[in-house]
Amino acid sequence: LATGQHQLFIRGLSNGVWGPVRSVLVNVDNTGPVTMAPVLKSTTLNSTALAFSTTVDDTTTGASNVVAARAWVDGTATPPATGLITMSTNGPRIVASASGVVPAATIAALAEGTHTLWLQGQDSLGQWGSPVSAAFKIDLTAPVTQSIAITPSATNGTGTNPAVPGTIGITAQVMDPVSNGVSSPISVVEAYLGNVLPSGSIGGVQMSLAGPGSAPGTYKYMANVPLSWIAGYKTSAVVPVYVVA
Repeated sequence: LATGQHQLFIRGLSNGVWGPVRSVLVNVDNTGPVTMAPVLKSTTLNSTALAFSTTVDDTTTGASNVVAARAWVDGTATPPATGLITMSTNGPRIVASASGVVPAATIAALAEGTHTLWLQGQDSLGQWGSPVSAAFKIDLTAPVTQSIAITPSATNGTGTNPAVPGTIGITAQVMDPVSNGVSSPISVVEAYLGNVLPSGSIGGVQMSLAGPGSAPGTYKYMANVPLSWIAGYKTSAVVPVYVVA
């Protein structure tokens, strides 16, 4: 019998006489639950854990309770012998939410490029439904600063950026190159004078997006650095300017 409700008819026989027919509905469930399209916390990452969630629904496939869900990375729709991720559910119930995490160690071991996350739900009869998948990307290539322009290019401590007096203007062309089919949006660009500091360190200034760059795939970022930043230079010197994205 196919999954769904079927009518069972019953009647009794006594002394050669059949009694009235009665019927009862019988629910047949020989199909695993449906797993909905998963929601990924991030679709591009490099070394951090990947959280994900989905809904597992047995309403149309037998109406049994959902009791479990699992996931795995890459491969095919056939679950692997190892590397399965046990998901948490709020079952047993016919429609259950499920969530899980791909550990950071698993993510860190993946090559740069596009990967597949598979998810699958199970009902109380032990039947696994059809797996569903979602793609995510591993990006291991950092952005590149292609050029830096300084206004003015030389100063004695009084010459300033004519657009914003009292400052030195910095304009940079930045891009995130496509590597193995992956490129991520640029989130932060910072400028430093005299030394390179980690993102967010005191002494850096966050640059603002000013539009597309002069070359395809590049973006223009700008910042104005106070002249006080070079007050420590008492003699002529070349002050290095760094832009980090």
